[in-house]
Amino acid sequence: MKKRLAVIIAIILTLIVSSSYAAYNTLPEKMYKQLAIGSGLKGTVSIHAEGEKFNTPFLRTVSGAEFNLRGEISVPENDLYFYLFQDDEGNQSAMSELYRKEGVYYFRSDMVQGKTLVFPTPVQYLESLFPVKGENISPAVFIMNIVSLPENDVKQNWDPVLTKYQNELEMWLAGYTVNAETVKQENGVSALVFSYEIPMSDVNTQIIQLFSELTTDPEVIALLDTVMTQEEKDLYLNNNLLYYYSEALKSIDAESTLKMNKRVSALGEVLGFKLELPLDEKSTGCQMFSMEMTDGNTIYTLKKENEVTVLGLPVQDNNEALSYNKNLWFSRVSSDTDKDNLSVRIEINKTNEAFKTKNAKDEEISNEKNLYKVSIIHDTRYLPEDTDTSKLQEFETINADVEMHYSSKYAQSSGTKLVINASVHQGESVMTVKAEMNTVRNWPFIPFEISNPVYTETDTKTVLAPYLEEWAANARSMLRYMNDETEDTASALNDTAESNPQSENETDGGNEPASEENSESGQE
Repeated sequence: MKKRLAVIIAIILTLIVSSSYAAYNTLPEKMYKQLAIGSGLKGTVSIHAEGEKFNTPFLRTVSGAEFNLRGEISVPENDLYFYLFQDDEGNQSAMSELYRKEGVYYFRSDMVQGKTLVFPTPVQYLESLFPVKGENISPAVFIMNIVSLPENDVKQNWDPVLTKYQNELEMWLAGYTVNAETVKQENGVSALVFSYEIPMSDVNTQIIQLFSELTTDPEVIALLDTVMTQEEKDLYLNNNLLYYYSEALKSIDAESTLKMNKRVSALGEVLGFKLELPLDEKSTGCQMFSMEMTDGNTIYTLKKENEVTVLGLPVQDNNEALSYNKNLWFSRVSSDTDKDNLSVRIEINKTNEAFKTKNAKDEEISNEKNLYKVSIIHDTRYLPEDTDTSKLQEFETINADVEMHYSSKYAQSSGTKLVINASVHQGESVMTVKAEMNTVRNWPFIPFEISNPVYTETDTKTVLAPYLEEWAANARSMLRYMNDETEDTASALNDTAESNPQSENETDGGNEPASEENSESGQE
């Protein structure tokens, strides 16, 4: 359960940090741009954990310790270098460093000598879903490029070109309608529901025909030029390979049937959609893939013989709102005893507040607060009805509150300050994170040398988990803790999950903007 808790907390922090930079023309964006053009980042961070739910070796070790944070991004290489350390009478001790070079992340620490971790890139995770043989180029990179296209680019450039193909598919689909009926929705408004059943042999034929049309359309090729290299196009958009693609599609049982249904309003607006695609288990390892759009969410389900995985995401808006309420779902139920089974809904509520203050020099300071309330709840709503849920363990709801307070003077060259106060609660257990950081003038970019790299791959259990255990074991004798002046602090934390709470005076970063001399970014 604690392993799953760690994964869930990581999801919370990733979602919040990534979304905090999404809005346009805001203080979070100003801070992001300052870092992107070479400003440094300087600050402190501390974690405090107490209670049985957070009684893990790593949290016991770092609880009550304060770390100094430094970071910068090199220009124009776009390499990244961040590190944490403790200030030992002017010397940097207990250092841990994160380095990104050419898109690959490396991590080393004084706590685990002689090992440098190498983390997979998002593309490598995608490559594991699209394995290739020999020296062929994986499609993962250009698939990632297409998925990452900005919404405005899709609407302005891609949609007009692809509309005619969408209309062709609608006309083709109409020939496989098996039922059409009018239904009353929960809001009392009528809608039309169309059901389709299409033999997979016909689906395969249509895919080959559509591929042939797309790869000979100059407008489509011009769009693909923006997301694919010439080498990728030569390999994957080669019409001479139509026979190969046709044979590959035969791995899907031609005697099976693709089932779809679509719910539309009286005006033709698509209100809901569901597709069930049977897969050949021998070649794919999976039995069924389904996608359903319902209640403003898109639900993806992948079924194997002994496992079902469900991912539910909210339909993307054109623009990231300053305030919103969103839900995400994740479920995995497996008969494999080595895997954790869970089914959760993650509810994220964001509010935004902007205001002005004055500093000691009577200068106007812009402030922006992003407040997030996150709940992680046991929820089996979108699991298939035939799923055996007896292996699922229910858990107490996890609630998190995160406040991200940005402040800066108006000038673009003025540094930006960020104060983070976060707390995670599960039952009687509480974990708090406090951080304060500013954009500052940069310094020479000198990352660590990469030696004896240890590749974590996409399986974190074999490498990352043992590394963290070794890190925690060694760190107990190396770290210094707030509110403790004895050398017995680390062993005391190891003996109990109950840590002395930090006093408000020692940990409160406050909301005053950074002083000019400490927070000038040095960037125009």
